[in-house]
Amino acid sequence: MALFLKEDEHRSRIQTKVAADLKERLKDRQLSPQQEHEPAILDNQHTTRGAGILIAVLALVLLIVVLVVLKP
Repeated sequence: MALFLKEDEHRSRIQTKVAADLKERLKDRQLSPQQEHEPAILDNQHTTRGAGILIAVLALVLLIVVLVVLKP
């Protein structure tokens, strides 16, 4: 806490002004409501479930082939 109190002792006027401006901007950002996504952005979404399953099956087949080849 003492460091926080001594923080203002060695500041110039410009540093004090900049610090106050940054604190004000931070307050504005914290108080503003979260912006919601535009519905148009969510319209172009697609699912990759089929591709994911295909990749998993191919990875499993590759693993089995590697195990069979390396097994003496």
